[in-house]
Parts: sequence; structure tokens; C-alpha cells
Amino acid sequence: MTTESPADPTSPNMPSSSSQESLQSSTPWNPEKRKQLATFMDAWGQEMGQYPYEDVTDISVGLPIIYQARDVLDVGYSEDKPTNHEYTIVATYQYRWNIKAYHRYHFALKRDGSPVVLYSGSAVIVYNSDNTVNSPYNVMGETENQDLKDAFAKIVYSEN
Repeated sequence: MTTESPADPTSPNMPSSSSQESLQSSTPWNPEKRKQLATFMDAWGQEMGQYPYEDVTDISVGLPIIYQARDVLDVGYSEDKPTNHEYTIVATYQYRWNIKAYHRYHFALKRDGSPVVLYSGSAVIVYNSDNTVNSPYNVMGETENQDLKDAFAKIVYSEN
């Protein structure tokens, strides 16, 4: 089983600012791109021996995201339009191999429209003093998996 540790999301890995300007005039995310990502995640999961990757976007909405165990990220969720947040998560996929262990990827667009893939190996549960659950949250960082970053960027910057 492949493991991964988060990297820093401030490192640019995609097109220049002029390419990003043309992205702003097109739709950065839409149902067709969502289908392309689903197809990619299905094939990639099989290739990685981590099948199936499930779309868990609906259950991830609203979970706070802690960046590298330090800062709460300014995150919004949208399947079809940008938000005013620092990161807009457009899809979330995970592969779970037991109840507490999984690979979870949040596919997001930064405020400037550039794509980023955030990774978490598990959710952290915060308990109240009476042992009830206070709030689960994800401790995440940018994925180090270049194939995943490149595939998402290719989908985002495509003409569809």
C-alpha cells in the first residue's frame, strides 16, 4: 500500500499567469470535467492497487481542513463555480482500507484559479470531555503525487 505525506501548497506546478488569465475567461469546473476526474480516479485507483476510489464530496462538505496541523484553511465547496474562499473544493475522493485508515484527496481551485490537490491520510476526531464527538476535521497538505497533480491540472485547464 502506498503512503504519502503532504507537501506545501504554495509551490506552483502549472501554467504561467498568462495561461491562468485565459482560464479565468473559461469555466474552470463543470459537470464534464467532474466526469473526467471520476474516470481518471477509477483508472488511477486500479493502477495504484487502491480500488475503488469513491466520490465523497457530499459527506466532506463542511469538514474543517487544518493545513499541516497548523492553520485552518479558508475553504469553500462548489461543484460548478468559484467561491470567495482561498480554496474552492470541487471534488473529494477517498480510498478506505479500514474504518480509520484511508487516502482522501480534495481537488480544489485556489482563489487565482490554479488547481491544487490536498491530501489526508485520515480524519482527526475531537472529543468533548464527556467522550462525545465535537468535530471531525482533516489534517491536510498538498499531495506529493505528481501524476495526480498533473492529471487534475490537465482537466482544469482543458477546454471542456
